[in-house]
Amino acid sequence: MKEDNIFVAVMMGTNSQDGVGKNMTGTHFDVVPDPANPQNKVLEIKTKNTNYKAVSSTVIGAEIESKSATTCELETKIFFSEMPWVFSPSYFDLVFHSESGAKRLSIQFEALEYGADTSNRTLVLKKETGEPINQISLVAGKWYRIKFEYYPANVNLGESRLKIYVGEDNTPPTLVADVDCVGKNGSISKAVFLHHAFKIKGQMYLDDISFAITEKRYTEDGDYQEIPKSIRRVYDFEDGIPSSKKFNIQMKLNKDEKIFSFDPTITSTSASLLNSGEYYNIIHILDGKCELKSSEERYELSGGHIAVITPGCSLALTTDSEYKLLLISGSFEDLFSLEGISVIQDNIYGEGGKIAQLISYNRFSDPKYLSALCNSYIVFILMNMDKPPLQNTTAVVYNIIAEMEHRFSAPDVTVGKILVESGYAENYIRAKFGEVTGMSPNKYFTMVRMKHAKALLSQYGDTMSVGQIAEKCGIMDLNAFSRTFRKYYGISPTKYKNKNNNSTKHLHL
Repeated sequence: MKEDNIFVAVMMGTNSQDGVGKNMTGTHFDVVPDPANPQNKVLEIKTKNTNYKAVSSTVIGAEIESKSATTCELETKIFFSEMPWVFSPSYFDLVFHSESGAKRLSIQFEALEYGADTSNRTLVLKKETGEPINQISLVAGKWYRIKFEYYPANVNLGESRLKIYVGEDNTPPTLVADVDCVGKNGSISKAVFLHHAFKIKGQMYLDDISFAITEKRYTEDGDYQEIPKSIRRVYDFEDGIPSSKKFNIQMKLNKDEKIFSFDPTITSTSASLLNSGEYYNIIHILDGKCELKSSEERYELSGGHIAVITPGCSLALTTDSEYKLLLISGSFEDLFSLEGISVIQDNIYGEGGKIAQLISYNRFSDPKYLSALCNSYIVFILMNMDKPPLQNTTAVVYNIIAEMEHRFSAPDVTVGKILVESGYAENYIRAKFGEVTGMSPNKYFTMVRMKHAKALLSQYGDTMSVGQIAEKCGIMDLNAFSRTFRKYYGISPTKYKNKNNNSTKHLHL
């Protein structure tokens, strides 16, 4: 196989495996003990130098109750360690966005001095124009509580204003800046921390993040009446990294002017993929459920499903719950024979998932090694393309029913085993089975066994015992067989057998 251009995007959440990813570059997220207070848990963001632009983001959304509200307020605690390796000043940005995704305001946190001794202990705050904001600086090794209040331009205010409050450790923040800014007019619905790993290496922590939309009236002395217009939530990370529409972690890779984005925690029905572009996109669902839709087809995906989207397909990936996936984009020429969207199921050994996890752990490792892993993944996909197409699930359900009818007498056959052998994720095909038949697979299999039990009692009741017939139906526990038979037919198998035998004798007379 030739080396393909490969771009990998993957959820970078809590990693419980010690030692995994220690030497990888990029941005990595975890929940760890507070460096100043081990009893407290905080969000750790490690940026490890990359030679290309890799931007990861922590997104905090507001649940807006009034569309007329425009003022926003974000407060958080920030701690960063001395950056040991710095050749680019950009560390992270705070950006406010509208509901449509338009950028309203950007504040930059940059290394004060860099390049000379390749390390840095100080961050300065700058406007998007690059102008420092009132010489505000933060020093490594201590917690800061920072609050931002943004007042978009309006008739009364004239220009947009930004107020910044800063306090060390747990002291209340005090006003240190009240400046005009180039923020655009319009409402704001989310705040985003953009974490840069391009030619910079560092370790920072966030805690007690809160974001709210209000109708505060701007005054120079801060004497105003707050009118909150959104639910104020505080993210303290005591229970891990939240995964919801209002708080999620995303990653974008920018390489050769091609951008691939990834959002693992969508909880609305909004689209996360709109067009596959000029590359093949492989989506491996690691956990949860979502729906993949194109103009002509619809696929319900769950853990273990692998979707291959060929170049140029317009599609959307939506969900009403949560999911976690691995998205790989590349020029994979070995997939040239595929058209449109193809969906397969990982095999019963989970080999596809294991390769996907290896790609995940090594996404920022040596490009040749990553390419070899991805090519192995392509081989796995091509070898499993002969499985039934996902959209033909009704036929698969009837195949499962046929298997139940064929194997009802085998005591070692379970419903779970039959479902796994169908080639689909067990939870997914269970749900589909219920949609087609109106009952669960377990209940249906029991019904099949009871149907055969009744027929055997009628046909062989004079020559076989109830225990022998129970065994013929794959049930070794006679008491369980009797209880189930009575539940279905309102009579014990012994009474049914005797009643049927007596009827047969009267007919012979």
